[in-house]
Amino acid sequence: MARDVSYSSLRGDSPYVVYLPIQQTLSQCPDLQVRTWANRVLLSVDVQRVIRQYDSNLRVTYSVALERSVEDSIVQGRLVAILA
Repeated sequence: MARDVSYSSLRGDSPYVVYLPIQQTLSQCPDLQVRTWANRVLLSVDVQRVIRQYDSNLRVTYSVALERSVEDSIVQGRLVAILA
């Protein structure tokens, strides 16, 4: 259970979300999020192996750290604050 989440904006209201097991949503959801304390680059190899075992037609095409996603989402606000 999560108290709140942010998807497209850190400033907007959080939508209601239901989390389902991957077997129920894989055909409908192009994204897979993995939460870890491990090195993302090293873990990526294991994640890709497991995905290929699940379905050999699936491929990991993009990987990004949460910190980078957050930075990218607030860069415009930071720039405006600096210039103001």
